[in-house]
Amino acid sequence: MLSSAAPLGLGDTQTYRLRATLRGITDPTELAVRLRDRATVTRWSGHRSDFIKHRAAFNGTLAAVDAATSLDPRERGVGAQVLIRRLELFRENVGT
Repeated sequence: MLSSAAPLGLGDTQTYRLRATLRGITDPTELAVRLRDRATVTRWSGHRSDFIKHRAAFNGTLAAVDAATSLDPRERGVGAQVLIRRLELFRENVGT
């Protein structure tokens, strides 16, 4: 949702709850804490699949989440700034 994409595999109730939760988060650190341990290592090989193009289009938000949980304070700061902008855009687009 923060990447302006509809979440895949969620029903109406889960989508509503996710939207409400994201509207309430103003601190990127809180978002990073909630997303902790969400990632698993996956290896991809590139091809012309529409799925791969779709995933790559939203890579910026995922990179920001990863940066916000970095041990390097500069990376954390950059990740936090991007997440702040994403959260603000999300709240503007769904209304408060």
